[in-house]
Amino acid sequence: MLIEHKTGTFVSRALKIVLWIFLGMLGLIILAVVAVQFSGVQHYIVRKAFSSVSDKTHTRIEVGSVDIEFPNSVVLRNIFFESRQRDTLLFIQTLAADVNLFRLFSRDVRLTGVRIDSLTAHITRTSRDSSFNFDFILDALSSDSTAAGSSPDTSAGPGWKITLGGLRLNGIHATYDDEVSGLNLRLQLGTLKASVD
Repeated sequence: MLIEHKTGTFVSRALKIVLWIFLGMLGLIILAVVAVQFSGVQHYIVRKAFSSVSDKTHTRIEVGSVDIEFPNSVVLRNIFFESRQRDTLLFIQTLAADVNLFRLFSRDVRLTGVRIDSLTAHITRTSRDSSFNFDFILDALSSDSTAAGSSPDTSAGPGWKITLGGLRLNGIHATYDDEVSGLNLRLQLGTLKASVD
């Protein structure tokens, strides 16, 4: 009789502990979802991400502000990428994307609409090393395993699926100077709307 009572007490305690752990984890998830709704938390997360890329590239990469409206919209303002020559590589005044943020967990990026306002880009390639002025960003973001010459890890499953529904560009200014091919282009674009079906 005493053994049955102790066993029942043990099972009861174990269930209470499991229940408290489950409720604690659920509470943390709810807290995280609520916290991300605040602009201060959004700014912190995005600035940390941009700061990480900036540290890897040893150049200035910044975002002025971010507005994430769960679960469908992301707006970044005043995005700046500096080149290694300390010139403007890319500046975007506003980048707005209509995207289902929950689908990102399944590696599915569905952009139903993207709007870019006031973009300035300067792309160059020099003849001395035939590299583009943005190659350092790609090099910094590439994984160490593929940079060392080994084959990429394919055990992680399928890659990202990206679809784009519509694109609107307003106020685009871009230059492309390629010393290797001798191609020099200047682009001034007022407005361009494109839809992809």
